[in-house]
Amino acid sequence: GAPGRFRFVYNQPVENFSVTYAGQFPETMKAFQEFNEEKDSVNIWFSSIELDSVTFVTKSGDKVLDSIPMRLQKPGKKPVRAGTQDPRALVISSNAVGKLLPGTQFVLQTTNPVFMLDTSKFILKMGRDTVQKNIQHAGYSRIVRFNIPFPEDSSFSLLLLPGAVKDVYGQKNDTIRWSFTVQASRSFGNLSVKLPNLEAGKYLVEIVDEKDNVVRDTLI
Repeated sequence: GAPGRFRFVYNQPVENFSVTYAGQFPETMKAFQEFNEEKDSVNIWFSSIELDSVTFVTKSGDKVLDSIPMRLQKPGKKPVRAGTQDPRALVISSNAVGKLLPGTQFVLQTTNPVFMLDTSKFILKMGRDTVQKNIQHAGYSRIVRFNIPFPEDSSFSLLLLPGAVKDVYGQKNDTIRWSFTVQASRSFGNLSVKLPNLEAGKYLVEIVDEKDNVVRDTLI
């Protein structure tokens, strides 16, 4: 993995899941955490590596689950192999690969936690007309949401100028462009699913094709 990035996964959801660290960190070495929706895994990034090791303490409420000592690898110590990408590189992707499903919120996702957005460098257009942006981003989340309607049968483009996104490592994006169309509801059928007598809890419903590839999934 990337230097300064760790991931811990449990085989079932953890109630009141939290991660702390034994000892003290230098002020310039900040930790950023991202729990998944099911609360059974956590990603952790360190903005810089100034220690040789760190001990992670995972908890369920006040109960200690694990105490895990880990050595820290400093960036640049290990060369990036030819044909591969620097694992700490800032990469930005979108959920619209040419097309956006009707009724879907347009989002961007980054590989690293976002430290700062310059929304003046986000240029969104519907056809040739510039669209008023309503961009939502919380804390250091890797998700950037566009809280505006995207009408069906419309074409959009998004231009990110250099420096629109800055991650916790201080890296900034270069120029990025996306173009996509919003598909029409009439192009799709309706599927109703009844799931009687389910015990209370969270479930993942998946629609798969004939080769068991997941076409769409949703949490209920």
